Amino acid sequence: MSAPLIVAAVQCAAIFDDVAGASAHILSCATEAAAAGARLIVFPEAYLQGHSYRAELVAQRALSIDNATIIALAEALAPLRIMAVIGFFERRGALLHNSAMIIEGGRIVGCYAKQDVREAGCAPGAERPIFNCDDWPFAISICRDTRSPDLSLDFATRGARLLCYPLGNMLPPDIAAVNREMTLACHADRARETGCWVVSADVVGAHEGWVAHGNTRLLRPDGAIVAEVPEDEAGMIVVSMG
Repeated sequence: MSAPLIVAAVQCAAIFDDVAGASAHILSCATEAAAAGARLIVFPEAYLQGHSYRAELVAQRALSIDNATIIALAEALAPLRIMAVIGFFERRGALLHNSAMIIEGGRIVGCYAKQDVREAGCAPGAERPIFNCDDWPFAISICRDTRSPDLSLDFATRGARLLCYPLGNMLPPDIAAVNREMTLACHADRARETGCWVVSADVVGAHEGWVAHGNTRLLRPDGAIVAEVPEDEAGMIVVSMG
């Protein structure tokens, strides 16, 4: 059995069209988490450029993993002994994806593309990679992906012990009002069905009439909450699991 793993998850205001500002916040949070002993940190969905459902904004914001700004972010994180899961809109050849990249040791070591996409202009991902952090196999599902028992069960069957969920629950107010409890119930179901730990990272705040209340927490394999950031507050959890 592998040693306990300390994980961190960030709940923060969404940042739009300011990659430099988002990168600075990523570096600040990762530095704080690493100092507290975390080996893995998770950020929200499309956090690097800001989430959107509009095709023109997705196309405008999307970056390839060899873009200079992403390389600079990876290099800035290099001195830290931590693996970062960061949501971003990815340009991959002729396709655009809603993805999460994994940065460790100054380079991008992996990438997952959302499969159940609702963002106009984004193509669904086809691959289901499993990653590893200190002998903890983990997988990524992005926001609506987490509603799929089949996806999570596939990850668990292939050895995942931790499911990482970057979220972007900025929604119309009436939907946002009921979404938090629905999201918690969904994630607890995934934990119990798979026997995996579940860590999620979400945004808070308001933007153009939509609101986000936050769903950032760590769940045990039995679905119980280990730690969470309070609703409507920015913050970070740093928790040992295992």
